[in-house]
Amino acid sequence: MTTSPHQSTNPTSMTTDATSTSQPALDTHESSHDNTRRDTHKGARGNMHGKRVAILATITGIIGFLLAIASAVLPVQQSVATIDWNQNTQPAGITSPLVSYIPQNLVVTLPCGSVTNAPQNTLLFSTVPAKSANAGSEGMQIRRAPDGTGTDTLSITSKSHLLFAIPVSELEKQPADCRITTTVRADAGPSDPSVFVTATATTFAMSTADSDNPKTDSPISGELATDSTTRPQVVGFFTTLPHGTRIPGLTAHMVVDTRFSTSPTPLKTTLMVLGIVASLASLVMLWRIDRMSWRYRRDSHTTDADSADVASVSKPSVGVWVTDAVVTILLLVWHFFGANTSDDGYLLNMARVADHAGYISNYYRWLGSPESPIGWYYSILQALTRISTASPFIRIPTLLAGIISWFIISHSLIPRLGAVFRTNTIAYWTAGMFYLACWMPLDNGLRPEPIEAVLFIACWALVERAIANGTLLPGAFAILAAAFAIGAGPTGIMCLAILFAGFRSYWQNIRMGVYTLRTAGEGSEGSKGAGKGAHKGASKGLAIVSIIFPILATGFLILYTVFADQTLGAMREAVRVRTEIGPNLGWFEDKARWIALFGISPDGSVTRRFPIFMMLMILGIMVFIIARRKPIAGLSTPVLTRVAGISIGSLLLLTLTPTKWTHHFGTFTGIIAVVGAIGAVLMTNRGIAVTRNRWLAAATTVAVTALAFTANNDWWYVSQFGINTTHDEQNFPTFCGKAISTWFLGLALLFLLVAAILHFFPSIDHKLSTTSKPAIRKTTNWLASKPIVLAVLSTFVVAFSLASFLGAYISRRPAYTVGSANMEALRGRPCSLADQVLVEPDPGRWILHPVDGGSLANALAGTVRNGFQEGGLPDSIDDNQTELNTGDAVETPDRQNHKIPPFGLPLDVPILGTYRPDNQVSAHLVTSWYRLPAQRDDSPLLVLTIAGTLKDTAVHVEWTTDDLTAPNASTSGTGAPSTDAPGTGTYRVAGRLVPMDPGPTPSWRNLRLRRPHDIPANATAIRISVDDTSLDTDKWIAVTPPRAPQLRTLNEVVGSTDPVLIDWSVGLAFPCQRPYHHRNGIAEQPKWRILPNGRNVESANSWEDTFGGGPLGWTDLLYYAENVPTYLNHDWLQDWGALQRFIPRDPAATPAAVTVTEKKVSGFYTPGTMRDTPLAPSH
Repeated sequence: MTTSPHQSTNPTSMTTDATSTSQPALDTHESSHDNTRRDTHKGARGNMHGKRVAILATITGIIGFLLAIASAVLPVQQSVATIDWNQNTQPAGITSPLVSYIPQNLVVTLPCGSVTNAPQNTLLFSTVPAKSANAGSEGMQIRRAPDGTGTDTLSITSKSHLLFAIPVSELEKQPADCRITTTVRADAGPSDPSVFVTATATTFAMSTADSDNPKTDSPISGELATDSTTRPQVVGFFTTLPHGTRIPGLTAHMVVDTRFSTSPTPLKTTLMVLGIVASLASLVMLWRIDRMSWRYRRDSHTTDADSADVASVSKPSVGVWVTDAVVTILLLVWHFFGANTSDDGYLLNMARVADHAGYISNYYRWLGSPESPIGWYYSILQALTRISTASPFIRIPTLLAGIISWFIISHSLIPRLGAVFRTNTIAYWTAGMFYLACWMPLDNGLRPEPIEAVLFIACWALVERAIANGTLLPGAFAILAAAFAIGAGPTGIMCLAILFAGFRSYWQNIRMGVYTLRTAGEGSEGSKGAGKGAHKGASKGLAIVSIIFPILATGFLILYTVFADQTLGAMREAVRVRTEIGPNLGWFEDKARWIALFGISPDGSVTRRFPIFMMLMILGIMVFIIARRKPIAGLSTPVLTRVAGISIGSLLLLTLTPTKWTHHFGTFTGIIAVVGAIGAVLMTNRGIAVTRNRWLAAATTVAVTALAFTANNDWWYVSQFGINTTHDEQNFPTFCGKAISTWFLGLALLFLLVAAILHFFPSIDHKLSTTSKPAIRKTTNWLASKPIVLAVLSTFVVAFSLASFLGAYISRRPAYTVGSANMEALRGRPCSLADQVLVEPDPGRWILHPVDGGSLANALAGTVRNGFQEGGLPDSIDDNQTELNTGDAVETPDRQNHKIPPFGLPLDVPILGTYRPDNQVSAHLVTSWYRLPAQRDDSPLLVLTIAGTLKDTAVHVEWTTDDLTAPNASTSGTGAPSTDAPGTGTYRVAGRLVPMDPGPTPSWRNLRLRRPHDIPANATAIRISVDDTSLDTDKWIAVTPPRAPQLRTLNEVVGSTDPVLIDWSVGLAFPCQRPYHHRNGIAEQPKWRILPNGRNVESANSWEDTFGGGPLGWTDLLYYAENVPTYLNHDWLQDWGALQRFIPRDPAATPAAVTVTEKKVSGFYTPGTMRDTPLAPSH
């Protein structure tokens, strides 16, 4: 740490009390009586001015600070949504899926006598459709049905807990005004029930169900009252009463949880504006104090090493500007052709629905709670979505953050490292390549890390400026940058490492400011007799608070964004929900992040490993150099120490983030660039004087690079398309048939060999550096002084990433890549993957017709049918990869079985299979011939839907080119006799081919052949040949008739108006599809769902499920999900994802009518807990 010369200038005055007037340092520079008189006069004015500045700074700072805190509790206007249902007027039921799952209040009233109007075995009322598999376990039900003894009983349950049960015969005896009321409330106290049943005007006593005081003569049973864990989920009000049946008086009244649907009152808006203005005014006062302090230091000829160091900085060299240009150009190239990050779709859709919702909710998890206190940056995305949702446009803030970050590093941070860096082009180049090596895999999307990175770098530069200039204002801005970095995302907490590292030096600035306010402008000793003409400066206490409160007000400005439209009470509940649902890992579990970095996945890819590994290696060298306590010429030891402290502190603070993803390393971009520049210099003869040790350092560097390349060249979702790798398996990048990691390891061993030779024969180095041969001598000295190893390796990694994506863009055209989608967006076609995914809107329409005109069932049975039988399928067909990616997505008894054909095929479509529970037999099938329609541009595929596990050659498609109007006997294309039955008319088999199988097995999937690439254009008919020779019961095949479907793009089928559940991982790839909205706590009902590919669908499902409080928690209750056949154009085997059509479980139910009113609530208001933490998911 540097010690500011402010302390040594006048140490006595720094510690004097308010009555002290000693200023020896100031007086030593005054020599004449005239100057003394003039300075005395100015001093009187200066003291008055200084005191006024202190008072204004104190007042504005206190106002800004206090109003920032008050913004959390100031009143807001809350929208209150209520829904009323009367079975007598709305017999079909209504839908109202609650984003919070559980209502704030629900009251269901049932007249006792009306129960007899309902038939037996009838669900009178339910908050979940009766056909949902989880209707009883998740919802509330009022049912008339026989109990275990066969008695006709009315029962009320909530989440499978029996609340109330009574024989219907007892209800018939009750007075006409008897009512049974079930109440659910969120505001119950610790000792009060959250779900309870009451009855009025009854002849039975409700207290008889008290488990502590049972009465055996009571006709009722059940708990009557339970705690909040049994509050039911509500997706609507439903009934299975027959059409025309009425239950007079059966009503429900629900108050929706709308605690987040708030807006500031005029009072809150006014006070927040006042607080912001006051905070900005306090910054102006800090600037005035800095000006006064600067005049004092100028007049007293006070300078410091940092200030002199800054003053001596020369203009950047040509090499620096070249590096700036290269980094900027590559950032632009990567913006259009490079990979995106994992949560881009997540954040995009959060921003897209925010306008309609009225706040920025966590759309996919945590019961729709807001992102506060984190996430002000998402408001920028929200504003941009009003203009365009195209990827190149919506990511402009990221691009700007990347360019700004680099220029701050290049022109502010690196020059602070010391004189040796300012003319060292290779060090600048290394920093630039390290910067790109980190930015490209981690910061090219919509995640907050790029914003946190630029704020982190700005905070760092401002702290260095404050230290160098001895001023207060840059430090206050640094605190502001740190606050907004923390507000942008959890990893912004790393900024605290910068503030800690610079606090000691900045404290001297504060002391200097206090001293200035107390003494600046006072006269010399000769002026002390000025009497009434002399004025005292600010008191010590006033001087201190006049600096502290403006700094506090600046740091607390972030609260105006956090509580702009939210309250403290709502935010506390949102934080509680996120903490209890999770993920929420402790600091000691940060190993999960490093395990992921070493895993075989996009989180542990080559390009993510390299910058982090290099940073750790160079950081170790830095610590060793600092521990030696031997200054290096041209390198600022205090700044180097701060860099090490900031780097280590950031790694420690990173452990405090609640989640442990490797994309959090994106905030380290600035550290990695600066550390790269330092490493480039330290690995020369300036840092490591002994040649042998430099070779050892080079060997270590190359070995670390080899370790980084022991991973796949893996990227997230569609960014991976065209990159040659095998997912979740080792498939390291290769060169000339050998893994690149092997090449680097060999190079590291070679460097170690050179180091060993120099160790045993040290004279070699001396001879090479002093030889009379100029070429050898110059080369030796150049290698010793030039930091090329890190520059070459980092450049290689950047080039490797660029080559991967530019190569994919060129080689795959016209197939989809991220680069091609961005280029199309620039041409005015921004719909990305939706324009490349081809959909079968109506699969049954395009089933091929048999040539002989027979039925589809007879044609599929064909000419040879051994071992195949109708219904030859297991009861359920599971997917080895995921249950929710292919076939029918929802695993319910009535939708996930062999009775329902997959992919929306007609219910009567014939299906033949070989499955048998036991005694499996060898099977063979040859279908009849199917007529091929004329080739069409919108029908590029021949499709065959199958299920089961089969050999690669088990299914063949055979075709003929014969004239179908004149059949003739022939042999097959291989010379073998045709398998057509004799005497029926045969066609020549012109060819046969195994169709493409996208997998996974044994799920339903669509085998495909391209027309006319695989099947010639003159083919007139096809038939299917299937062989199943396995006798294992888990090896079976099921087939359906072939079809030649008409395909339309997903953008044409789904459109941009239908509400869609767009999974969080695919949102950026489908910017034209409209995500379903939610408002006042109620979700719009989507018609479709777009899923990611099989590799990512499991993470999407687990994140959005019931346990996490996501949309799947209510869509699974409301809908069946049916997969629609889809294909990626020009890349027919690529697993892009899946499109599902939502089919309502209760088609008769209609959307509920919502009544919305407004009420004013305080910032402390809370209507109770949203829900208690559920049990952890079993999976």
